[in-house]
Amino acid sequence: MGVHLLLGLLVVASQPSETVDPQLDPVAATNEQPIIVTGEAEESEKGQRTVVVGSRIARKPVLEASGIASNIPVAAFSATSGVDPLSVENRVIKSKVSQCRSDNPAIGKEAACLLFDADVALQRQERATAISFYRNLNASTEFSPAERLVAAEKLFSLGQNMADAHLREEALLRMLATMAMPAGEAQSARRSLVTLAIQRRNPALAIVRLREVVDHDTNDAQSFANLAVLLRQEGLAGSSDSMKKAIQIKQERGETIPAGWTDFVGGES
Repeated sequence: MGVHLLLGLLVVASQPSETVDPQLDPVAATNEQPIIVTGEAEESEKGQRTVVVGSRIARKPVLEASGIASNIPVAAFSATSGVDPLSVENRVIKSKVSQCRSDNPAIGKEAACLLFDADVALQRQERATAISFYRNLNASTEFSPAERLVAAEKLFSLGQNMADAHLREEALLRMLATMAMPAGEAQSARRSLVTLAIQRRNPALAIVRLREVVDHDTNDAQSFANLAVLLRQEGLAGSSDSMKKAIQIKQERGETIPAGWTDFVGGES
């Protein structure tokens, strides 16, 4: 079975159409340690400042998951997954402005101030500054998991708005590292990370991330099939077993089995 046919069996999630530079490394970006200093507010900005957190990025998968897709904490990935545990312990130099609040009761005053400052930076078209605020809030253990998650979600949304696949990938890793994501969203994020690894033309990382996906959902037929395809493409063992597992899941559900899946197993000696 040729490589082109193998790749044809892959079902990937819908992704924005931006070009992905495989040389950039969003995993390494999760270890950046931005230092942010916020000073006394200008007179025109004094008084109560409110940051609107709103709902999470979406109450559905981060990316529509129809196959290899991808909404765990980085620390929960295996050592070979391409994800280093986020060990950053930045101490934030707090803003001196005393009146900040969020529409989300889980967000404290200090976190709200940083989120507000990031919003102001975005209004001024200072995206790099806003990104530093989000990274700092997310990386600092001084903040609660819920606060760190909101910062990563903001980073993800900014990555979407900028059509920046690397920033989205970094944000997903940061979101999962908080261990504060609902289980369904966390699994969707794992699938999204698989897709992003494929887009970066890193099949080895995609395979490791796919193993994480099926470890957390042993009834994910499409992910087992995708894993089978990538294993065979890379000349690794276990492709037939993975595809047989995908077929078994479909059979137990009484669902139609794609012809390509049965051909895949039948064509292996």
